[in-house]
Amino acid sequence: KRVVTSWFMVLLGLLFLILLFKQFIPKFKITAPSIIVTLVLSAVLIFGNVDACVAKYNVWAYQADKLESIDINMMYDLDDSAVKYVLPLIDDDDYSVHLNTYDYLQSKARTIEGKEWWEYTVHTINAKRLLKEAEIL
Repeated sequence: KRVVTSWFMVLLGLLFLILLFKQFIPKFKITAPSIIVTLVLSAVLIFGNVDACVAKYNVWAYQADKLESIDINMMYDLDDSAVKYVLPLIDDDDYSVHLNTYDYLQSKARTIEGKEWWEYTVHTINAKRLLKEAEIL
């Protein structure tokens, strides 16, 4: 949620700068730059795979000791692309992290198994393959 909110604030900030530029150069047309900025930032949000980036950062920060603990429960809200980055936590030295990760991955496996064929995405197929390799599915 914070990523999307931050994205929207960046978009509004850039649109504000375009409007500010218009104040100093009255002949400046704002339609094309506004559309381009909106399209580019929308493409970044749509194709940027936000859920995977969130999972990747949280796991990296935990493993790099930048976080004292990792909130596996937050991962349940992420899509199937998060499985790739959460999977290494199953080998964590902290038993509670290992156990919570295993529960999360089993839950993801049950969710994936319950999906119909038309609900599959590239991330779902990749997560299913990774879970089978880890012998969780």
